[in-house]
Amino acid sequence: HSCCDTVRIVPGYLPKNLDTLDLSRNKIVVIEGLRGVSRLRMLNLSYNKIIRIGHSGYYQSSKF
Repeated sequence: HSCCDTVRIVPGYLPKNLDTLDLSRNKIVVIEGLRGVSRLRMLNLSYNKIIRIGHSGYYQSSKF
C-alpha cells in the first residue's frame, strides 16, 4: 500500500469529544488507530476500498 491509501489516526491528534468523522469518497484501503476515538458514534467510510480495519497493529478483516 502507498502512503495515501492508509489512514492512521494518531492518539491526541483528533479532538477527544469527536463523535462524527466522515472519510467517505477517498481511496482508503486500510484504517487504523480507531481505539483512540472512544466517543466516535458515526464513522462514514463509504465509497472507499477498505480491506482492513485495525487497532494499532492488530487488524480485523472487514467485509463491507
